[in-house]
Amino acid sequence: MTRLFTAFPLPDPVADHLADHLPKLPAGVRFPGRDTWHITVVFHGEDDPDARLAALAEIDMTLPAPRLRLRGSGTFPGVGWIGVQADGALPALVAAAGRGPEEYIPHVTIARWPKDQQVQLGLDDYTGPEWTPSELVLFTSERGPVYTPIGQARLLHAEQPRPTC
Repeated sequence: MTRLFTAFPLPDPVADHLADHLPKLPAGVRFPGRDTWHITVVFHGEDDPDARLAALAEIDMTLPAPRLRLRGSGTFPGVGWIGVQADGALPALVAAAGRGPEEYIPHVTIARWPKDQQVQLGLDDYTGPEWTPSELVLFTSERGPVYTPIGQARLLHAEQPRPTC
């Protein structure tokens, strides 16, 4: 068993825009490296990589890609995040990847701090550029954090015809 999650990596222009807008935060707040930024679609926890890769293969080129935009911010205890605005295609992808869409809060984790510390990000009005991801990626997750892509499902874009078989 391996610790797994399915996510949309942030494209460089989106990550650049976000990095340019990050505020100075108090001591004790850590910004994970931008190479770790992603929109988690499903955190699978300890799971079988082969089974998850098989499920991902069923998504490949069968579901449309959502339009995404980073917007606003919020916190969980010890975590700061940027919100995600998405079109109606996202719930189907969340469900296909293995999670009930009603349980899902799309976000990008951008900061961590001790759970007993109160931090305001000051990014409630943040709005990033819009984009359409080309793939949904399955990652392994190790402490550190170290995220390694092990598979992906290509997503349909409006200009792509659906495959016929």
